[in-house]
Amino acid sequence: MVVTIGIGVHAYTLTKLIYIFFWGVCQKNVRTYI
Repeated sequence: MVVTIGIGVHAYTLTKLIYIFFWGVCQKNVRTYI
């Protein structure tokens, strides 16, 4: 059960980091475009 929770937290953190990364890239693209 602890392993499952650990995997869930890891997946959530990884998804959050990927989301922030792509959001930052989009923001940079928008600023460059403008």
